[in-house]
Amino acid sequence: LGIGLSELAAAAPGVGAMMEGSYSADVMIQGLVTALLLGVVGGAYPAWVAANLQPVEALRYEGGGAGEAKGWLTRVGSQSFRNLWRRRTRTLISATGIGIGVATLVALGGMIAGMTASLNGLAGSSGTGNITVMQRDVADMSMSTVDERIVAQIQAMPQVKSVSPMLMGFVMTSDMPMFIILGLDPNSDAMSHYQLSEGRQIRRPNEMLVGKSAAETYNLSPGDTLTLYENRYKVVGVYETGVGYEDGGGILALREAQRLLNRPRAASFVFVDVKNPQDADVVVATIDRRFPDVRASLSSEFAQNTDDMQNGEAMMDAIGFLALFVGGIVVANTMMMSIYERTREIGTLRALGWRKRRILSQILEESLLLCLLSAIIGSFIGILLMQLVTTIPGVGSFLAAEWSVGIFARAIILTLIIGLIAGAYPAWRASRLQPVEALRYE
Repeated sequence: LGIGLSELAAAAPGVGAMMEGSYSADVMIQGLVTALLLGVVGGAYPAWVAANLQPVEALRYEGGGAGEAKGWLTRVGSQSFRNLWRRRTRTLISATGIGIGVATLVALGGMIAGMTASLNGLAGSSGTGNITVMQRDVADMSMSTVDERIVAQIQAMPQVKSVSPMLMGFVMTSDMPMFIILGLDPNSDAMSHYQLSEGRQIRRPNEMLVGKSAAETYNLSPGDTLTLYENRYKVVGVYETGVGYEDGGGILALREAQRLLNRPRAASFVFVDVKNPQDADVVVATIDRRFPDVRASLSSEFAQNTDDMQNGEAMMDAIGFLALFVGGIVVANTMMMSIYERTREIGTLRALGWRKRRILSQILEESLLLCLLSAIIGSFIGILLMQLVTTIPGVGSFLAAEWSVGIFARAIILTLIIGLIAGAYPAWRASRLQPVEALRYE
């Protein structure tokens, strides 16, 4: 299964070249050892419970159908809830299994939404640009390269008021796991977007601005010196935009950023401000037609049109669905075990007049209820997980999540569908039990 997933990922357009799988005996052994360790950890508590069973109590056990769990929880809610609560430990373990899948789906959904909002903010808020231009079909957005000659030709278009080229790159040091560098012309319209809360604007190549998040993370203020790849820069100002990508990094003059990142005469993005906003669609079409090496987008649609975000969404959806699939197997196993334990009870109900349809609906209700509770718990875990991720120094500002009703509704609906599918066979199996055979079950 793992090899199959790897091959599917490698076949994905835009990411296949970066994710070509390589398999060795060490990888297989590591997987087997991990599975064995999980088996030991997962079986430890059940083994302990079995070892501590008292003979008299064990001999009185009647397969789970004779007794009801006591306590206020069993007096609240439906029969489905009471049936699940009989074996509360198993129910909680099952809920945890599918809850992890829901948490993964919610956390990844929130992260993708946050990244999309940040990218749209980066494109739409940088100056007054109506259009964003980047390299066409580039696998990694940070490697987008737009030649300055193309920038000059776009500037010369009659509908264009101004252009603001930006170079983006990442610098990694021992103290900074991920520090974003934005290169901008200090005199461009885009600089008006970076409102200073402290200090002044850049005047010299060895000066830089830092975002508020970066200043707080690395304890920087105007007058401090920051060393990047053996280059010393004086911090002259602190800005705040509300966009995670920007506030977590710093700004250098465009020429200095090109030198630092070894990308001469290049820009990652070009923010284009048109004279008449109604001409934006025409300008986008003109740029795409005249310059086949770049792709223009309305700034409001920039994130959705990037290969990075499309591939990221596909990969994260696959991870989330895989986690839910595993949770569905756990639910199916739980429901089958419940039916085996309650065979005599189901036989009694059939003898008392319960129809097959009622037995079927009862088991499906239990499966759906288990998944609903798991989805609610998993949603809260997903939020908590993303809150913890945002506390990671140097990384949190890039991974700030955004939440919407759609993210939670999608996770809950998918979980209920998983519950319906996972409970279908156990419910059908229970509804097919014959009363006489079920009552004989020991």
